[in-house]
Amino acid sequence: MIILGFLMIAALAISIFLAWYARNVIKKLQYTFESIETLDLGLQSFENHLKYIYELEMYYGDETLEKLIAHAKDVTNSFSEFRKDYEIYNGEIDEKEFFEEEENNAAEEKNARQDLLLERS
Repeated sequence: MIILGFLMIAALAISIFLAWYARNVIKKLQYTFESIETLDLGLQSFENHLKYIYELEMYYGDETLEKLIAHAKDVTNSFSEFRKDYEIYNGEIDEKEFFEEEENNAAEEKNARQDLLLERS
């Protein structure tokens, strides 16, 4: 009887510890995801600001700004992909919907690059 009581107390203590630990891990993951969302929004804002500056008469056609915009777009897309992967992992969006959107984004990016090449010509 003493052993059974000890095992029950140990099982209860382990259960309480695991519940506390799971709660802390979930809080950290939630904070991390919120930080990633904030960073993603900041990068999108930065990309839009660069596009605005690039379109000003004074800077239109500047190769350095053009490359900076392309780099900003790549970084923003990387964060967006990471965020979407996280959403799929958590079941927030459907995988089929995700892959359809990826195909559409790739087609839009290809068209944008072709338009940019045509403008240079």
